Amino acid sequence: MSRAFKPDVPRFPGDPIRSVRALALLALFLPLPVTLAAQEDTTITIRLRFPAELPGLRPPAVLHSPWAAGPRRPPAEVLWAWDSTLAVLRDSQATARVTAWRLRRLYGRRAEPVADSTATEGGVLGISRRYADLSMEGTSRLEIRTERLHNLKCTPSEYLDLNSGCRGGFKAPHLDNYLALRASGLIGQRVHVNVDYDSDRDFNAQNDMQLYYQGLEDEMVRRVEIGTVTFQPPPSRFLTVGIPANNFGVNATIDVGPLTLQGVAATQKGSVVAERSYTVGLTTVQPQDRESRDLDFEGTRFFWVTLPESLPGYPAIDILQLNQATLPLAALIDGGNIRVYRYRPAGQTGFNPNFGGINAVAVSIDGDTVKGVWELLQRDLDYYADGSGLWFALAARLNENDYLAVSYRSSAGPVGTFPSQDRGPAPILDSLRLIVEPRVGASRATFGYEMRQVYRVAGSDLDPASLLVTLSLNGSEKPQQGAQSTYLAQLGLATPADPNTFNLSNRLFPRIRDPGAAATIRESYIVFPHLKPFADPDRLLAQERNDSLYHTPGYLLLSEGPPAKFVFRLRYNASAAGDRSRLDLAALQIREGSEALYLNGRRLERAVDYTINYDLGQVTFLDPVGLFGNNSAAIQARFEERGIFAVAPTKIFGLGGRYRLGEAGGINLMGLYQQEESAFNRPQLGFEAQAHMVGGVSADLRFKPEAITRALDHLTTTSTTAPSRIELNGELALTRPDPNRSGQAYLEEFEGDPGLPLSLREAKWQFGSRPQSALGATQIVGPAFDTADVVQLTWQNLVPDPSTGRALELHADDIDDRIEVAGKANQLETALFLGLQADTAAGQVRPPPSASLRWVLPTRLNAPRWRSMVTGLGTTGVDLSRNEFLEFWVLREATQSVDSAGVSLMFDLGSVSEDAVAMAPESLSTTTIPGDSIYTGRQFVGQQMLDTEREPNGIFNAALDDIGILGDRPEQLLVDGQPVTGLGLCQSALTGVVLVYPWGDQGARCGNGNGLLDAEDLDGDNTLDANGSTENSFRWVVNLGVTGTPYYVRTGVRNVDGSEWRLYRLPLRQPEATTGAPNIRLVKHLRVTVMAEPDQGGPDRLGLFALARMRFLGSPWSRRADKPIQGIAGATAEPVGDVVASIISTENQELGYVSPPGVNSGLSKKGSSSEFGSQINERSLRLIARQIGLGQRAEAYYRFPSGAQNLLKYRELRAWTRGRGPGWGQVGNDFIAYVRLGSDSRNFYQYATTADTTTWDPELRVSLDLWRSLRAVIETRYLEGLGPDSAARVACGGEPDSGAYVACDGPYLVYVQDPAISPPNLAQVQELAAGILRVGTGSPSDSAEVWVDDIRLFDPISRVGAAMALDVRVVGSDVGELSVGYTRQDGDFQQIGQEATYRTTGVFRLGSSLRLDRFLPVRWGLAMPASVNYSHTSVDPQLLTGTDIPGEDLANLRKPVSWTVGYGFAVRRSIRGRSLLAQALLDPVSLTGSFTRSRSLSELALATSSGNNLNANYGIQPGRRGAKLNLDWLVGLLPGFLRRSEAGAGLQRPYLNLVPSNVRFASGLSRNASDLVAYKVPVFLSADDQLQPVTSLIYLWHNSAGFTWQPLGMLTLSSDLGSTRDLRHYSDSTSLGRIATQARRRLLGIDIGAERDRQLGTTLQLRPRLASWLRPRYITTSSFRLWRFLTSRDPVRVEGDTAGAFILPQTLNNSRTDEYGAAVDLGRFLSRVFGDSGVVARHTRRIRPLDLSERLIRASVFDLATFDPGLGYQLALGGLEDFLYQAGDSAVQATESRATSLSSGADLPLGVSLTMTYSRSRTTRFQRVSGGFLSSEIFQREWPSGSVRVSRAVRGLPIASIGIGTSFRTVQGTALTQGSGGLSPQTETHSSNWTPDLSIVLRNGIILNGTYAILDQHNAANGNTTELMQRDLTTGMSYDFTLPRSAKAQPRRMRSHLTATLSRGETCLNQGGSSSCNVVSDNRRQELRGSLDADLARTLTGGLQFSYSVHEARHLDRKFSAILIQATLQLSLFAGDWR
Repeated sequence: MSRAFKPDVPRFPGDPIRSVRALALLALFLPLPVTLAAQEDTTITIRLRFPAELPGLRPPAVLHSPWAAGPRRPPAEVLWAWDSTLAVLRDSQATARVTAWRLRRLYGRRAEPVADSTATEGGVLGISRRYADLSMEGTSRLEIRTERLHNLKCTPSEYLDLNSGCRGGFKAPHLDNYLALRASGLIGQRVHVNVDYDSDRDFNAQNDMQLYYQGLEDEMVRRVEIGTVTFQPPPSRFLTVGIPANNFGVNATIDVGPLTLQGVAATQKGSVVAERSYTVGLTTVQPQDRESRDLDFEGTRFFWVTLPESLPGYPAIDILQLNQATLPLAALIDGGNIRVYRYRPAGQTGFNPNFGGINAVAVSIDGDTVKGVWELLQRDLDYYADGSGLWFALAARLNENDYLAVSYRSSAGPVGTFPSQDRGPAPILDSLRLIVEPRVGASRATFGYEMRQVYRVAGSDLDPASLLVTLSLNGSEKPQQGAQSTYLAQLGLATPADPNTFNLSNRLFPRIRDPGAAATIRESYIVFPHLKPFADPDRLLAQERNDSLYHTPGYLLLSEGPPAKFVFRLRYNASAAGDRSRLDLAALQIREGSEALYLNGRRLERAVDYTINYDLGQVTFLDPVGLFGNNSAAIQARFEERGIFAVAPTKIFGLGGRYRLGEAGGINLMGLYQQEESAFNRPQLGFEAQAHMVGGVSADLRFKPEAITRALDHLTTTSTTAPSRIELNGELALTRPDPNRSGQAYLEEFEGDPGLPLSLREAKWQFGSRPQSALGATQIVGPAFDTADVVQLTWQNLVPDPSTGRALELHADDIDDRIEVAGKANQLETALFLGLQADTAAGQVRPPPSASLRWVLPTRLNAPRWRSMVTGLGTTGVDLSRNEFLEFWVLREATQSVDSAGVSLMFDLGSVSEDAVAMAPESLSTTTIPGDSIYTGRQFVGQQMLDTEREPNGIFNAALDDIGILGDRPEQLLVDGQPVTGLGLCQSALTGVVLVYPWGDQGARCGNGNGLLDAEDLDGDNTLDANGSTENSFRWVVNLGVTGTPYYVRTGVRNVDGSEWRLYRLPLRQPEATTGAPNIRLVKHLRVTVMAEPDQGGPDRLGLFALARMRFLGSPWSRRADKPIQGIAGATAEPVGDVVASIISTENQELGYVSPPGVNSGLSKKGSSSEFGSQINERSLRLIARQIGLGQRAEAYYRFPSGAQNLLKYRELRAWTRGRGPGWGQVGNDFIAYVRLGSDSRNFYQYATTADTTTWDPELRVSLDLWRSLRAVIETRYLEGLGPDSAARVACGGEPDSGAYVACDGPYLVYVQDPAISPPNLAQVQELAAGILRVGTGSPSDSAEVWVDDIRLFDPISRVGAAMALDVRVVGSDVGELSVGYTRQDGDFQQIGQEATYRTTGVFRLGSSLRLDRFLPVRWGLAMPASVNYSHTSVDPQLLTGTDIPGEDLANLRKPVSWTVGYGFAVRRSIRGRSLLAQALLDPVSLTGSFTRSRSLSELALATSSGNNLNANYGIQPGRRGAKLNLDWLVGLLPGFLRRSEAGAGLQRPYLNLVPSNVRFASGLSRNASDLVAYKVPVFLSADDQLQPVTSLIYLWHNSAGFTWQPLGMLTLSSDLGSTRDLRHYSDSTSLGRIATQARRRLLGIDIGAERDRQLGTTLQLRPRLASWLRPRYITTSSFRLWRFLTSRDPVRVEGDTAGAFILPQTLNNSRTDEYGAAVDLGRFLSRVFGDSGVVARHTRRIRPLDLSERLIRASVFDLATFDPGLGYQLALGGLEDFLYQAGDSAVQATESRATSLSSGADLPLGVSLTMTYSRSRTTRFQRVSGGFLSSEIFQREWPSGSVRVSRAVRGLPIASIGIGTSFRTVQGTALTQGSGGLSPQTETHSSNWTPDLSIVLRNGIILNGTYAILDQHNAANGNTTELMQRDLTTGMSYDFTLPRSAKAQPRRMRSHLTATLSRGETCLNQGGSSSCNVVSDNRRQELRGSLDADLARTLTGGLQFSYSVHEARHLDRKFSAILIQATLQLSLFAGDWR
């Protein structure tokens, strides 16, 4: 992360947090002298007297580093200083002793002690060294830098961007500082210092600054901490979760007798406490539990190849089980003959993202056409294609603006030309079928290709066996109708035999039989067997269905789509397979030391049990085998991570205490108050400033009753070995949260800018086409737009400022002083200055260096003038359905007024022709006299053809193609009567100085050399009018000369020269005229036609004006309908009227708008202003209704995009409303305004009120509790089986025949269409609405307008929550234990960081364990632990689960109750048997069993279950059993060199092990049964007893066996076999059930069921040691899996069986890996041959060992196999044919992979070192399709690859040493796919990389180095070749020299570095084997960097750095230079010790 984006360490001096911490760091040292003085007074000193004072040994002062320590002295100097100082000290001590002796002899008393100078000598910060023992190291750096960015190719638009570099100049110097300090030590005896601070740390919480006082054992004050403190509250099961340990403040611990108190007052920022659970076994598992809505389908990922409507049974189609026998010919597609293509629009940029693709035209079924260059996607890499050929899935989601097309061959014929090679752009010969277009509605054919029945579950880390899926509607899993008991079964997701269980084998994609899909997609999905599952009329009632889900475009789904109804609950384990020594905490930047890892309750120790990477959040276990053994274990992890959104500080005040009762335990007390801040000025819901107060008392008491121990001694067969214990733990906890300290949270403040700005940069606009209709403009131009009336039009961003002559700069307040901007005030406005020329001003061109060439046309009297310009609104258009106005400002120039010119503007919005109108002269007459050459005549150029600077392949290279179009370069011009083609009429060039043309000068419009792509092609498809030239647009005409136009709003700033700005606003819903059939949801162009009235016989006037701040205005809210709606519910519009939803702000004073009382303009988020400022005019929603009749309403709504919102923490809703116009208020109160919360237009809470037109008062206030009480009335009526009350509905304003439940109380109303489906719910509010309802007819106006502002929540609910727990644990020595506990937690209790549950829960637990073997004879040698556990949970819901309905309001509520009882036992041998028989048969055996029973009643379901598990295990490790073989006779027959080799020595006496080293067996029975009764309603009904439970039964027998055997030291064999049999009896009512019964088998007369799955794995490793120089190896492994489906899929008929026998459907998978390899030490081998001392041996030792390997992998998958897999298939034996075919069956997929690798090297004479590697791989994949197998192949070879390096010392020359070397690497790759003629190349890659380098060290200390990197890469695809050439040259010099003494008193070393870099990268495209390569990109860089630094003092370093760089993108005609100058002072603080 760059320094500029570090939120925790801001880089500006005003950062308060940083300043506080820096001051705190200094403050740590300030109290030290006082503290030391206090210690001096209280220290108890023990004096030891000696005959004479002993000399003290202290390090000499010369050895001390001062506070800013310097380099350490050499050892010799240290020794000398020590000896000399010690000698002086000894001499002075001896002198003192002699003087004392003499004085005592003379005066009879001792001499006064000589004062110790060290006692008063000042140390660090004035502290005497006698008291301080500190060490310190660190660095402090001060930087001052300035830089200059110079744009050497600047455009006028870029000039307005202050960061573009167009203005040049150095930036103001920037001062920055850095501090890194580590200090630790002891001051005095008890004050400790610990500082670890780094101002550049990303995570500020990692900084520790701590000063603490540690008291002695008998002192009352035990510890006082200042700085980084850790609050360690007493242990609590309720209160300590969510309390961060890292805080900055004060913490103190005090002991008063047996009472210990701890208090803290601190601030914490940035840390979030996280707690996660994992299961570590063979894999690491983390449980996941999440929800997904029916709206959350996996869009833009799964697509049909053919339109699904043509398939039989549509939409009841299961894509996972397509039956080709029922398909029509057009849908019988050979899966190998499908190709998928993607097109990404290029837009108005020079880059073509599709270059190198295939030129083709894609046509949809309904005629939409897209021409362009299409990228051919690579199968199995970019997408997975189903074997049916009917659908495919992309490896990644499609971008929102991308297109997709396909081409395929079906039985009915080809669709498209199936291209794989590009055949060029002119003409386009290839065609495709267009299947995906962006932003289209359901009426378009391409809409139906996208699948919406696929839902994402998880990524590749999903453990499928753990997946549990439920599907519910309004919390209930039971359908409203039908025989099925769950929605899973109702919608086809459940297994046929168990409606409660998700059909994992068939409905989770990819399935086990889809390995190819798994490799490509890498994620898991739920796939419905219906294309529109939630709109299926055969399975769902009308009120259950969500039909709009399948008609709403994806980009509108969350804002204007239907509300969510159905909810998935997905529970699964995310597992990381493989290395269980690692654990990923899924967190970044964990605070160091904050982690706590618990293994089965035991806390692990860092550096003993694990290590941790705090930045990556990865834990590494040091001994995973010792920690986990061979079993799985539970890991609980708690840590503090950096809170991404925790940007506001948090204050904590806490007090904890413990009263110790000795060995009996203690009593704990804790209280904590945490107060958060908010980052928002107007806190949004979910981002409020919260506070929490928690407190509690707990006790833990322990007793040791000896009576229990004595009693057990009498009962057991052996004496007890441990004391008995009774443990009593109790706790009472209280919480009181404050959800919102500010008291309000905003649902909608309307302050976000809803507008869509239109760029007015001149490069974004092009000359427009001739309007095809003159509607609305006939009074100006006549019946049609005549090209004879076309005149020149100019537009430019820069015009000269009359006062300065420089470019005019505009700010917002120069246009309108009502615009308010927060933040920096230097934001420049982009204005477009236009000039409509006279009809005589044909043009003026200035090709330098000649003088101006004139072009004048004759005057046309009484003729109008016009010219168009156009801009594209995105490559695929924009949706303006939520916008209401097009707003823009116009500057009326004073002298060339639009009034006198009669200028009007015509706006065409929609889709217009791209064929621009452009004119050029016909001829040029030249003379030798400068200025007399003139252009004459006029011609229109570029008609009916695409004019663009792009190449035909779509590439734009500014160096070659920036030549201008249309009038800048006509096709032909007569020059002195001779035709000339391609003559440029103007010339411009980009430089570092921007030319500012006079306003209206035609030189501003020259496109030849302007550095920009000029093209008529507005949408970037390189096609003119791809969908035809017919225009479809809305039109408005604006007369700029008068203020009476209906679009004029007001006048802004009037300038002193008479010019003024005027605001215009065009209503998008009310165009003056319409051309064609425009679509407001798909607007692609805005064309502005500038028109002037006829001149009335006089000369034409130049019309000058400017446009600014052009934008589409709208609202983030959507209209419920575009016309008024009859009634209070529904969304069906009336045929007449109009509804407008937009925004009004303080800019709109012309409408009388003022902000509501107390509401001011400002930023919503603190510090959120942009770099140039943000507009902050206060805004409100403006809703207008026209032609609204009695009982009709106009409504706008806002769907929360982040999902449903929970409002239960508040009591009140508030909003501001104000009316405008007649019909409001007390007089003529015809209209009322209302606010709604709810699910949709038929399920809502409403509050209605009158609105005043003169004031916002009174504020709208809504009691949420009153809404909930009305909702409870409706729910009660529904639950009692009563229908809607029609009288109450009518009385409340509802429709008589709507069938809805309605309740009202004054202005409060609740409307519920069906309480069982999606009723309004304050716990899950999906949308917010506001509107106007007409209730009277007194007003003559049928229009109304209302303003709504600041909808927010008030009066947060703060209730005291309580929780208590009581546990009693009795431990009976080592015999057994009994535990009893009860926990109760009410619904208002919530820990810090958690939400209230609104459910009072009580849990009773009883657990016991007993060692039964203690009561059995010891000689039996058994261990028999047994356990019994019981738990009972009862819930009293304050609110109905997931709703806002109080539980107490519902009679006969079904309150949740559950209980579970479990029994467990184990039997194993604890004493080793004495006989071999006992050791072999009894000792390895162990038995375990468990039995559980449970019953769970919830509001909507009753579940009972039982589980029985019995397991037997056998595991033995016999050890080595065998004998040594005497093979001396064999060895004697070998040649001598073999006898003497390691192989010969090993053969002489090999040891043959006759028994396996490990044998293991396991068998287990598991029977799990459950009954489920689902209820529709949460109350008891009389009909509940008649409901039949749905039974689920899983009855399995698991068996496994395995062994590991090493018969010889070089040979290892291992194998594991596992099988699972299904013992459940299935009903014979289905054919599959009958076949499952037939598949059952018997063993010893016992029914053992049918085999469900089987797995077999084998491994063989052979590693003979033939010689010390030769180590061959052979490793082969195999795996086999069998799955049989007993409950799903259809039976399989055995082919060839005349009886037509059926078998169970089964899937088989096998694989084998063979690896051959060897390590060969050629040097050692040759040394053996020629002797160790020979010349050959000396040279061959330089050869490094050679390692070579060959690996072959084969795998296959057979689905619905009809053969019984034999041993050969299970062991994966045979060749490729055996993996493709078995017994007449074909594999659905098979793969073969071969890989070869070789590596070696050598250390050659003369310092030459060489490394070489060779690798080759080839992978072939076979996928079964209807015509056989589709094969694809990927080949890659790397050769040559390695490095060569020479390093030599040089004697006798100025060069001391030289090093030269190079690395090289060549890679070739090919991807082949099957075509009509076999395998054909699809992509080919060749890459060559060569990097030579040179390093020279001169004897004078100069170091020279250089590197030249050469990269050449060729990529061939689609018949085109892309070539990349990259060259990078880097040279450097380093030199250290001594400054002359004249520059410094002490000689100092100066270090200098100089680096120069030259870089060039070029990419070009070679099409179709052409000899030329078109440049796509050409980037170049030159850079020079230098630095000087020196040690100014022993600890002070100063430096100067500079750099100069030039970056050039020639293909874009862009060039920048940058200069950076930086001075640095660095103070080093290291190794400082003070004593």
